[in-house]
This record gives sequence, structure tokens and C-alpha cells, in this order.
Amino acid sequence: MHDKKLIRRYARIITGCAFSYFALDFSVRLTQFLRFGDSIGIKNSLAAIFGLIFGPYGVVGCCIGCIAAAFCMGQLSIYTFYECLASVIVGLGLWYLWYIKKESVEVFLKTPKEYLHYILSLFILSAAAGLFGMTILPDHRFMPNFAAYFVMGIVVGIPILILLTSIISVKPIRPHWVGESGYFRGSLSEDSSSLSIFNEELEDYAKMRGVKISELLGVQNCIEEVYLRLREGNPQLVASVNVNFHNSVSIDFEYPGIKVNPFKADKKSRGEELIGLKLILYRSLRCSHSYFDGINYVHIVM
Repeated sequence: MHDKKLIRRYARIITGCAFSYFALDFSVRLTQFLRFGDSIGIKNSLAAIFGLIFGPYGVVGCCIGCIAAAFCMGQLSIYTFYECLASVIVGLGLWYLWYIKKESVEVFLKTPKEYLHYILSLFILSAAAGLFGMTILPDHRFMPNFAAYFVMGIVVGIPILILLTSIISVKPIRPHWVGESGYFRGSLSEDSSSLSIFNEELEDYAKMRGVKISELLGVQNCIEEVYLRLREGNPQLVASVNVNFHNSVSIDFEYPGIKVNPFKADKKSRGEELIGLKLILYRSLRCSHSYFDGINYVHIVM
């Protein structure tokens, strides 16, 4: 079951990255909006974005999107080959350099040190991509290709990385040599005492992380409201819960059984139940529910 879950996640990542790259690349090629060459455009920012967050799977998606766009326009050439290799250099290079110390770090851009790490890494890798283009491309130009990856990686890449890692709270792909991230992991069951135990463990974890009590209470309240709705729909509930405190707070529930969506109100729901649902939605920046192979997945960003 775990292997199927990973395969499904990797397939979604590759498909999403490929579609995003194709959409940007094909539209520019079709309209000829930019005239610097087939390998240059806003799409160059995606190598840094998807590479840093999704590692090799994001890079594979970029390459698939690039080849698909060039094929649809009948423009498969040495520039397509270069663009794929440049995506590998920049995307995989950033991913490797970000985790080079083998520490359990997160993909965040909050501190000056993290910005400096990202910009210097991007500069080096963009220069490598530019030198590679100067070597194999017919026009032998360095600056346009270097600038495409470096400038786009900053002007477009940084805002999108902040959006994906904070507000949307996308879970990054981590190299196998890096330890587990600092998520709090707990469990809930149909026994109401499990909620009290969970809250005590979460409080201890939050104190260790220096989380403000007001923020912790909001998270606990949201988890309690979701738990009550899940237990009502599935009396034999056994759920694992992950909580991660950073710029925003992400909460993930995973529980087997029948499909139970805590964000969907039944027509027969009582007034107090609707209040609980409204509290969840009010506190959440983003919430979603999915169901695969008998497993429910709930993701909440606060």
C-alpha cells in the first residue's frame, strides 16, 4: 500500500510539472512572444522551482513538458536537447546543493542565509548551463542562456517558491541521504481519550519548537473539529496525523475505511455541526480531501 501511494504521488508530480512546463513553453512558441530562441522564456524558472521542491521527479516533468511542446510545434532540435540538459543541471543541482550538508532542512526562503544559499547556488548552476549552451548550440551564446535561468529563477522562482512552501504548503521530495523532517506525528482513534493524549503530545512538541500558545490553541481546535466530523462518519476511526509548524501550519490526516470528507456538510447536519465546519473553513488558508485505494487523505493549511 505504501509503495502504491508513493508511485501515485510521483506520477502526479511528474504529470503536474510536465503540464505546467508544456503550458508555458507551448504558448510562448505559438505566439512567438519572446524572440531570444526556443530554449529561452518564463519556462526557465520552472527548472529551479520544480527541481528544488520535487527533485528528480520535477526535472523529469520539465523534460517531458519541453519535448512535448517542441514536438507539437514541429521544433525538435538541438535546442530541445539543450533545454532538457539545462533543466537537469539547474534543477537537480539546486536540489543537491540545498541538501548538501545532509541535514534535516526544509525548503523555505525566510532568512538572509537561505536567500543567499539559493541565489549563489542558482548563479553557479545558471553559469554552468550558459557555458554548456555556448559549447553545443549553433549560436554559441553564453549570456542569454545564463540570464534566462538566473534571472527567471529569482524574479519568478522566489515568489512561487514562497507561495508553494508556505501558503500552499507543498510537501517537498527529500533525498534519501537526508533525515526525516521535523513533523509532529500522532494518532487518533474512536476512543475519545486519544484526543487528549494527542493534544498533550502536541503541546510538548510545540513548546520545544517555541510555538505561541495562541497559535497552538487554534491548531488544536481545528484538529478537534475535524476529528469529531471524521468519527461521526467512521465510528471505527483510526487516523494518523502529521502537523508541521512553519510560516503557516500544515495538518495532514490519513485514515482507512469508507470515504469520509470532513469538509462536506450533509443536508441533515445539525446547526452545531455546521458551526464546527465553518470554524475549520474560517481558520484554513487551504483544505482538501482525496480518497484512493480505501485511504482518506485530508490536507489543511492554516
